[in-house]
Amino acid sequence: MILFVSPKDIYDIRLRILRANKPIECVMFPQDYEKGSFHLGKNIDDKLVGVLSYSINDFPIQTSNTNCYQLRGMAIEKEYAGKGIGQELCLFSEKILRVLKADFIWCNARTSAIGFYAKQGFSIFSDEFEIEDAGPHIIMGKKITFSSM
Repeated sequence: MILFVSPKDIYDIRLRILRANKPIECVMFPQDYEKGSFHLGKNIDDKLVGVLSYSINDFPIQTSNTNCYQLRGMAIEKEYAGKGIGQELCLFSEKILRVLKADFIWCNARTSAIGFYAKQGFSIFSDEFEIEDAGPHIIMGKKITFSSM
């Protein structure tokens, strides 16, 4: 089951999967509690096995989009990776984003996740760059379509 969760509920999985052996503050993003932000978690057998967060944030590459959301902190427990949970979270979150009238979503994607995001319809918008404590990334983004509602 996918459900809305609070930021404090997802810090543990974010830390273990995205920033292992770093201080918890590394996964406490300033946007987590801002108006318009939301967090989703996938529960299996009462265990949170996947999470992602969205916050209102302008796309750093110039576009004509006006209602942009940034995807951050997507993490799937290792034993559940490759089982469709990430895709399920993305599809569910896009339904919410359509209701919110988002017209564009973007993320700083780890280079190891480029293939995953490409399968979700994201395109590459930048060269590779380094995020301290998180490794190599690229900016990827996707226009939200409303025809599938």
